[in-house]
Amino acid sequence: MTILTVFCQVSFAAHYHDDVAAYPPWKSGRDLGELSLTVTTDNAEARDYFLTGLKLVHTYEFPEAMWCFKEAQKLDPGFAMAYWGEMVASQMLVWNTKVPEQARNAYERLQEHADVNSLSELEKGLIKATQVLFAEDPEHRDPFEKGSSVWKFRRSMAELHKRHPESMEIRVWYGYSILGTRRGSRDFSTNLAAVLHFREVLEDNPRHPGALHYMLHATENPRQSYLGVQAATTLGDVASASIHALHMPAHYYYTLADWDKVVDINVKAWLESKIRAEERGLSEDSAEFHGFGWIVYALLQQGKEREARQKLMRLYRLYERGPSPNKLKYLLFARAGFLVDTPVDSEERKAIIAASLPHPEQLTAALAADIFANAYVAFQSGDEARVQEGLAEYKHYMKQDLRQIAPPERDAIRVLFHLLKGLKSWVTGDLRDTDSILAEASRMEDRMVHEHGIPLVVKPANELYGDFLLQQGKQARAVTHYQRALEYHPGRIAIFRAWTKVSDK
Repeated sequence: MTILTVFCQVSFAAHYHDDVAAYPPWKSGRDLGELSLTVTTDNAEARDYFLTGLKLVHTYEFPEAMWCFKEAQKLDPGFAMAYWGEMVASQMLVWNTKVPEQARNAYERLQEHADVNSLSELEKGLIKATQVLFAEDPEHRDPFEKGSSVWKFRRSMAELHKRHPESMEIRVWYGYSILGTRRGSRDFSTNLAAVLHFREVLEDNPRHPGALHYMLHATENPRQSYLGVQAATTLGDVASASIHALHMPAHYYYTLADWDKVVDINVKAWLESKIRAEERGLSEDSAEFHGFGWIVYALLQQGKEREARQKLMRLYRLYERGPSPNKLKYLLFARAGFLVDTPVDSEERKAIIAASLPHPEQLTAALAADIFANAYVAFQSGDEARVQEGLAEYKHYMKQDLRQIAPPERDAIRVLFHLLKGLKSWVTGDLRDTDSILAEASRMEDRMVHEHGIPLVVKPANELYGDFLLQQGKQARAVTHYQRALEYHPGRIAIFRAWTKVSDK
């Protein structure tokens, strides 16, 4: 696998690893919640490994889950559901990412070693339903498009739920399949359809790791987050052996702009991931870099630039000590957000401007964010030439095929490109063109496939358009767009600062 391919797939790097053999379950598989699923095997130890693996899938600890399924297969080579576990572990429906080769390989081994005819109807149904997820799709449909593999999976799970309404595990997978077809966290009706299933499961089993985890993803927006309170307050304790589960409550507190909680939750997840890496002898890439970026963002929203810079510089040091595509992705995102959200005259900002980063050859949303952030800094200083350079670099990358990038990141790349063109018009004084471009960027942002959390569009389009309108003296329209920005990304300090300047005048 080339470095370009690795960087392109880095959106799952925090959860998929090549060295699966190094990932026996941390804490011996304890503290992962509770679930039950009757499966066909006479080997009790293999069954235990399978159930532990299923809990790990539900908490997005895929390398450890894969280890469990393979151990179950060693103990009972004819254990069909242990191969099915590998199949479902190849998909991350919420993040629109997958490893179809892994699923196909597992299915081939299932056919070779297992007697499918001896399985229960429920087991047969799960295997058949999951097959559609890794079927070829020559039209490259997005998950939320009718006819996509995920939509087919959703229909299959609906039928399976209809035939087995008593199975809580089937209900969780059905809710998860619904969530996989949503058009981002702003797809409120799809969110609610999934929530109803997770809530039903949690009434019966409040310690189900999947129902708790997916409930948080189904409610990760300010309009619906109140539905996720139970999950936010219990998942970290129920599944404390999962690093990702420790991070997940931050999605709820993000919607409240409770930055202290966001920091505390992600610091704990980061430290636990470091302990796990040391105990298991894992690579540094296994650490919770995803949540580390949330720490930097939350500190910035509190105006704690010095602390945010210290955290960011630690990421720099970790990258310099052992460069990797995974670290570079999160470092580029954190750096871009830092440059956008710090005051123009900040000494902290000047230090980060000087600490530039290499740009890989393959376009990602993280790279797009960094190019935009550098141009935004140049725009704020009136450096027209550097804004033009940033736009030229972005245009160079936009010649690449974006279909291989997950829908949320792909949409973010397109919105940032529009914003960069808006900066170019703004800095050259073409205000009519600026208004038109930023208005369109805001409409694109309103329609984008968006997974909630720290913004992929590091300077939200509605926020930048609000800044422009405010400068033009159009305060009422500016407020409208600021409100839209805050609906998606609450507590944005940049909006507070912009409005404070107007109030002071």
